[in-house]
Amino acid sequence: MKKLTYKVIHGNKKEELPEYEYIAGVVTNTRLMGVIAMKLHWKNGSEDIFQLYHFDAEEYGFDNFQQLINPTFENVDYHWRKMAGGLGGQDMPITQTEAKYIFQHYFKMNNQYCIKIPKDMKDYAFMLKSNDEIDNLDEKIVMEKICEPIKSDFHLINYYIMRGYGLDQVAADYLKDENDLGIFNVKRPVTLIRNENIYDYDYGIYHAKALIEYDGDYRLDTFDISVDLRSELKIKSIKRNDQMIISDKEAAMLLNKPEYITTYTINGGLSFKEKLDQLVPQAMKNEHENGVLYILFNPNNDHVKERIHMLSNDIRCCYFVTHYDELIVTAYSEEIIGQIEEEIAGNVVNMHLERKEKLYFEQAVLYGFVQSGYYEFKDFINALGK
Repeated sequence: MKKLTYKVIHGNKKEELPEYEYIAGVVTNTRLMGVIAMKLHWKNGSEDIFQLYHFDAEEYGFDNFQQLINPTFENVDYHWRKMAGGLGGQDMPITQTEAKYIFQHYFKMNNQYCIKIPKDMKDYAFMLKSNDEIDNLDEKIVMEKICEPIKSDFHLINYYIMRGYGLDQVAADYLKDENDLGIFNVKRPVTLIRNENIYDYDYGIYHAKALIEYDGDYRLDTFDISVDLRSELKIKSIKRNDQMIISDKEAAMLLNKPEYITTYTINGGLSFKEKLDQLVPQAMKNEHENGVLYILFNPNNDHVKERIHMLSNDIRCCYFVTHYDELIVTAYSEEIIGQIEEEIAGNVVNMHLERKEKLYFEQAVLYGFVQSGYYEFKDFINALGK
């Protein structure tokens, strides 16, 4: 593959780069999830310029950029929610130096691994201009700002194993000194689906059982982990014990969760979809043969603090809009499905909806329907024998 030639620009009077006045900036403290978003406000004469950046630490580097000139507050909020609303973090204020340091770190990643950069480089090329203050900035100071505080042993272990499978050396080094990520035995970044932690009181260590999907198989890895409880929570040691391939049925048992479902009939499909897009800009949206799936994530990442960490616990709810004018709303708890119903009832989307029925299943069925080839939910449910 041809080597890309992007580079950090050091001070040069010949460079025709804009000299924006830095007003303010924020970055999400979601680095330990593997992604962050950054919002910067600049002034250029009479223009207010807002720039939104998205960075992925595992595979894609600097992968999304948007610039807004003299936007309304509502417009900035909408696009920021769309980019950062699903990350589950808090907005942390940053200086101009910190903002450029973060940008240049990920831009170098794109350059190193030949990753395509977002379009409109002319709008952010000035961010490549370096100086001694940026070059000498302490990485730990930046990491402490873009990482949420570790609250418990479970929190620490889940994040460390997650970053290990993500082959995320920088984040792993933040959680443990002297890392060899070869212990995770993956050749490319992999998502941690589930991790169960059991404390061994006799030996003072944790036994971790991590489930991943790798090369088409479900794999269950076990580790012994000790935690350094001195000044700050850090992983002290990790030892790999076992690695085994398990069946799809065994994996399904480990991942099984009940699902609460409310269905609606949609009137005025196109208008409804436009309103729904405005209601949940932060949703992850996926097109399928039988409809469009909207996945909404929790406003925080507290699921990582649990003794049994499950990737699906990051999901607050799902909306599935079928091509047969049906809305299927799902959640994993009765409390949340009730909250979603109230939110729908209090929004303009409700004028297009007529509630049909409420259902409960001991295991999740929505994803089965999405992948089933059925176009009507009732036909799929009948096929299940419900």
